[in-house]
Amino acid sequence: MNNNKAKWIILLIGIDVTWGMMFIINDYLLGYVSPDLFVLMKLFFASVITLTIVLVRDKGIFIKKKDWPRIIVVGLVGMFIYNNLEAIGISLTSASVASLVLATIPIFTAVADLILYNNKINKATVLGIVGSIVGVTILTLGAPEAEIKATVVGLVVMILGAIMWAFYMINVKPIEKNYDPLVMVAMFATIGMFGNLIVVAFHRPEKMDITLSVVLLMIVASILGLVVTQYYYIKVLKHINVTTVAIFENLIPLTSVIAAFILFGDALTAEQLVGAGIILVSVTLVSLKG
Repeated sequence: MNNNKAKWIILLIGIDVTWGMMFIINDYLLGYVSPDLFVLMKLFFASVITLTIVLVRDKGIFIKKKDWPRIIVVGLVGMFIYNNLEAIGISLTSASVASLVLATIPIFTAVADLILYNNKINKATVLGIVGSIVGVTILTLGAPEAEIKATVVGLVVMILGAIMWAFYMINVKPIEKNYDPLVMVAMFATIGMFGNLIVVAFHRPEKMDITLSVVLLMIVASILGLVVTQYYYIKVLKHINVTTVAIFENLIPLTSVIAAFILFGDALTAEQLVGAGIILVSVTLVSLKG
């Protein structure tokens, strides 16, 4: 692995670790606001922050007419549809089942990358996909209080969510060649925000216990979990194969488990340690050979 690739791999790991930490913050915030309002608030703050920076810096937003359809679709799919499918899916299944289904995202990205861009799947990538999924499965099911419950609808929704994220990853690549990542984040967040605004307008949130501390934490979650990470995520997708990026995202549940162990003293079982080891071996294999 050359130094340039190593730089982007390290950055990718940083993004996934941040997202893993965000799961803990998001779980806390969902105790105060319903999922649809949570997504709307996060996208609202991300939109305001990024649009302000872009408008001040560039004196406007300049998008080619031919790129608008793809930008709108990608923004709706990645920021609006995916986030809501994930929230609905978790409510109809469990966090454990959700983690397992989302661990299959590399399969969808690999197939899409092969069909759309004719990027071949080598043995290291296949082993990385299988290994990371097995690792996430052991990590999740090995939890002391792993809850395995799911409805057919919940499973379908989570699978659709995985497909939507794969779609987002694949379709970001053709756009990022022409635009600054911050402009893309601003457009995606704004488009997703308006999509969620319609949902909230027609479906009054069931939970809305908003305090100053909740708002401040939501802003932090928006900046770290969306603005900063999406900015660098788009940069990474320019330099690293989408399937490799997707495999590394299976570090997210591992980060959440470790963070919960360090911060809250949550139990860590031998099975989870085995699962963690398999995930780490899988992503290392892909980074070296993929």
